[in-house]
Amino acid sequence: MNCCRLEACFQRKLTVWYREIVTGICSERLNDREMKKEIEFAYWQLDLEPGAELSEVKESYRDLVRVWHPDRFTNNPRLRQRAEEKMKRINTAYHLLLELLARDQEDADAAESSEKGKNVYRDGLKRIRYPSGKVKSEFHVKNGQVDGVARSWHENGQLASEVHYEKGKRCGPARFYYENGQLHSQF
Repeated sequence: MNCCRLEACFQRKLTVWYREIVTGICSERLNDREMKKEIEFAYWQLDLEPGAELSEVKESYRDLVRVWHPDRFTNNPRLRQRAEEKMKRINTAYHLLLELLARDQEDADAAESSEKGKNVYRDGLKRIRYPSGKVKSEFHVKNGQVDGVARSWHENGQLASEVHYEKGKRCGPARFYYENGQLHSQF
């Protein structure tokens, strides 16, 4: 199988799997071995060894964006197109690993909190902010679980996602937006 076909296959499987991670829906399409291969391929896309830390993933992503951002190739349409395709793969791999590593960290934090007898979240409105102070995400917690609409924003202030939860489980629509505000996907 040539490299382009392998990457196209990876992109299709990874997109399905990433959506399942975000929505919390379990799939029988990918078994554990296939998932492991997809995760390893995501690390490969970011020029990392499997098992790299979150900080390494972020650093590698920033470096690759500096190299492959399509705006660097405005004078050459052919190279710009290649850069756009490469950035799609990089972004998909980055977001998959970011979600996985964040979920692993949350699981570790929850396990540590439950060992100490604490709730992971206290009830009320929770806000997470960018270093600039702008709101990155906000969600409501009721009885220690996310309940209601969880929203996140891009650093430019545009809505990034909107996901509905009830008693800690995703329900209803989930919408994801580009930084320019256009709808990216909905499921």
